[in-house]
Amino acid sequence: ATGTLLGATLNHSIGASLDKADMKYYHQTSQNALENTPTEKVSSWSNPDNGHSGTITPKNLYQKDDTHCREYNQTINVGGKEHQASGKACRQPDRIWKIME
Repeated sequence: ATGTLLGATLNHSIGASLDKADMKYYHQTSQNALENTPTEKVSSWSNPDNGHSGTITPKNLYQKDDTHCREYNQTINVGGKEHQASGKACRQPDRIWKIME
C-alpha cells in the first residue's frame, strides 16, 4: 500500500528515487490528507536526511458507488526538481486510499 498513490500518478523513475523513509513520510501524509484534510488545504512531508519532500492537496470529495473518493494534486521534490501530478483516489474498505485514475 505504501506506493499506492505514488506509483500510479508520478513517473516511475521518481518513485525509484525515493527511499523507504521517503515513502513512509509520503504515505502517512497522503493517507492523512485524503482522509482528514479539508479541500484545498496543502499537506507537506519532508525527509530531513536527504531533503526529499512533497505536498498533497485534496480536492473535491465525492461518492462513487457508495465509496468516498477525492481528487488531489501532489508534488514530489527530488534532487532539486519538482514533479507534479494529479489524480483521483477512493477509500477502500480497509480505509486505505487507492488511485482509481
